[in-house]
Amino acid sequence: MEARNGRYTGEIEFYCYGEQKAIVARRIATERGYDLARCSAYSDSITDEPLLAAVGHPTVVNPDKALRRLAGERGWPVRIFAAPVTLRARIRPQVPVLAGLLVAGGLAAAGGAGWWTRSRSRR
Repeated sequence: MEARNGRYTGEIEFYCYGEQKAIVARRIATERGYDLARCSAYSDSITDEPLLAAVGHPTVVNPDKALRRLAGERGWPVRIFAAPVTLRARIRPQVPVLAGLLVAGGLAAAGGAGWWTRSRSRR
């Protein structure tokens, strides 16, 4: 992607998805002398099945339903995070942060109101 005026144009030279991940993994392994049978990969999505199938040690982590089913069929290890963090929780302000901002805003408003009242009474 190319940035113009701090914004990306939206053009992607190469989007690595699905089978492309396995193709790139094989190419890198060949170029660098890696034995894919000794390599590991992990994913949470069925779209990464080609990559997982290309390595000797695939692992699925918090998989979608289709990948969980495939992992069971192929005997791949499945790992589940004990306390997964959702995307919403990562991008939404946490309650303590929001509460702190509200308190700070309230104090600023109260201070401003006090200043205004004092300045009006001095006239």
